[in-house]
Amino acid sequence: MLLAWVLAMAFTSHAQQQTAILLESSSVNGVQEMFSKQVSQRNLVDNHIYTCGSTLNNGGTYDMLLTKHDLSNNLVWSVTYTGTGNYNDYATDVNFDTQGNIIVVGTKQINALNYDAVTLKYNNSGTLLWQQSYNGAGNGPDGLGCIVTDASDNIYVSGSAFQSVSQLSNMLLIKYNSTGAQQWANTWNNATYNLQDAGFRIILSGAYVYSYGGSQISASPVEWRMVNAQYYTSNGNLYGASTSLGDDESFAEVTDVILDNNLYTTVTGYVNVAGQGKNLRVTKFNQ
Repeated sequence: MLLAWVLAMAFTSHAQQQTAILLESSSVNGVQEMFSKQVSQRNLVDNHIYTCGSTLNNGGTYDMLLTKHDLSNNLVWSVTYTGTGNYNDYATDVNFDTQGNIIVVGTKQINALNYDAVTLKYNNSGTLLWQQSYNGAGNGPDGLGCIVTDASDNIYVSGSAFQSVSQLSNMLLIKYNSTGAQQWANTWNNATYNLQDAGFRIILSGAYVYSYGGSQISASPVEWRMVNAQYYTSNGNLYGASTSLGDDESFAEVTDVILDNNLYTTVTGYVNVAGQGKNLRVTKFNQ
């Protein structure tokens, strides 16, 4: 389906710091809906629950889906987003700015092999305020999996961007201002392996923005290690990056990631063990 983006999305399942609930979705007209991960968030400005995902349209492809419910689970409104050429479009995360506007990220299909990373901003009435797309250097599968906003309503989004056949996908981090103008974009590649790198969590701390993600070190068997890339918020320049070390810190699949106030990362997931199948692994990393 999404080639490199499928692998990258294995690392985008995470628990949000904000209050989150899980909603069931139903439809009277048989339209199929799906959710890539936990993507229901409570907007503390208007005190409603917003959920993003994807819904099957009449043409047989998927559109991005954003719904608004009150706290009694009554649907207030539902909007969809259709990208270029009525291909498949998937929403992967939702968050809010200080005004209560809603930011949605994901990926939209451009043609058979090309997906662009997409960021959408709505007001709390469901009106699309602006949209921005990002196409990686390799014109391949690009996508976003997480969002953070700051006190000035700047928006930071992270995911992966396809670079080339020899380098595959790099971790992607983009900063937009409140009106949707791109301030900077940067990618990080683990040059030792040149496989898939993807961001799945963003933390703002003073003058820095931390992009946490996964770096693939083996395609067969599939094996990932954790990566922390630190950037300056002002210009997006890389301050430094580090990866976890050793086989006892690697994962075949990540199921959840939690960051504490000291920026320590606790990761749960699975490893493949010969003769045993999948074994549970829980690992805690410092900064």
